[in-house]
Amino acid sequence: MSVIKCDQIYLDDKVVNGYITIDKGRIESITTKYEGDITFDYTGRRIIPGLIDTHNHGIMGYQMRTANNYEMDDEVSIQGYLKGLASFGVTGVFPTCSIDKIKSIAKQAQSNTIIGAKILGIHSEGPWLNRVGEKGIKKEFIEPTKEIAQQMVDDGAGYLKLVSVSPEIKGIEKITEVMKENDVTLAIAHTDFFYNDVINSIENKGFSVMTHLGNAMTGLHHRNVGAIGAGLLNENVYCEIICDFIHVCQEMVQVMLKVKNLNKVIMISDNSEYTAIPPHLYKGTDDKTTIEVGKDGSIHTETGKIQGSSIPMIYGIKNLVTKLNYDLSDVIKLSSKNACDVYCLKDRGVIKQGYYADFVVIDDNYQVEATYVEGIMVYDGNTKKEDLMNQDFLEKHRISDELNL
Repeated sequence: MSVIKCDQIYLDDKVVNGYITIDKGRIESITTKYEGDITFDYTGRRIIPGLIDTHNHGIMGYQMRTANNYEMDDEVSIQGYLKGLASFGVTGVFPTCSIDKIKSIAKQAQSNTIIGAKILGIHSEGPWLNRVGEKGIKKEFIEPTKEIAQQMVDDGAGYLKLVSVSPEIKGIEKITEVMKENDVTLAIAHTDFFYNDVINSIENKGFSVMTHLGNAMTGLHHRNVGAIGAGLLNENVYCEIICDFIHVCQEMVQVMLKVKNLNKVIMISDNSEYTAIPPHLYKGTDDKTTIEVGKDGSIHTETGKIQGSSIPMIYGIKNLVTKLNYDLSDVIKLSSKNACDVYCLKDRGVIKQGYYADFVVIDDNYQVEATYVEGIMVYDGNTKKEDLMNQDFLEKHRISDELNL
């Protein structure tokens, strides 16, 4: 048993000055008085629920996009990824991967070894995506078949929770039917559909999530509010939103949060292997493109196309609190509780008696000082971030020419 003391513990309905008692991975009690030995005293800090990132491709040089991680063993790659996530307060994750990596990720999840963030599910974004970027660039993809869909489900071994596809792709119902039969959530992603067709997909075709609302979809216009407007106005769909203010500008995030029921918003990162690595020029994952990681956290290809951001979710929380003036108690629902509601992740997402002891200790500048998963400290703020990075990735992909950033 361990006892954690803190004067700002963010519960589901209030903030308390007290003690969290942990036993066998769960919160045994939360009290305002305790007489006994204290395991850790975080007075002057804040304890918030662990962040749950259901759309995350990588971090610190580790990537989940393909089975081959730059000649690195999949198990080593996934474990490095989970440790890196924990250093930014992520306690639960849906690794967002290509279909050839589903089996390896499921194997790691089945091991139930707690070394960092816990794999709570698997997210396959594609490969059936019709549109890439705001210019609607088309992307090639394999023909959708029921056989491929069933193989994804089988490889996932119960962990495949979310599949994001473009609903307009010919034959996509071969994928969606199999997913619905196996209780896998369907998300609308990278779509050229406008308002009416998106609404039809939500109401009649089983889609219940909008993937990274605002990105790679038809936008708001005064004669047709597009896919974005459909996501904001429909009460039956959950909307992923990236709050780094790079994917979606600050003002648009402000509009989205004013219109959409906050209980239907899921904060995500959409981070990649370029997250949290030093600003510089790097080779792309295919060795054919050049990636620029900027000091502002932006990631672009040599063409200027946005390639994600290197800003983890904890800074999305900071943005909403410090720049949009939302109360932290409300924001942590977007980063933790709401994902548990939509994906039926039991006993997680809030700090509550009987729930898993998944929480994060942060300072006033939103720096992570400690991360706990099922009562185990999986990250200590004294650990140097560079020690968690995939040094092999940095050495092989960093371009020697200095970048004027």
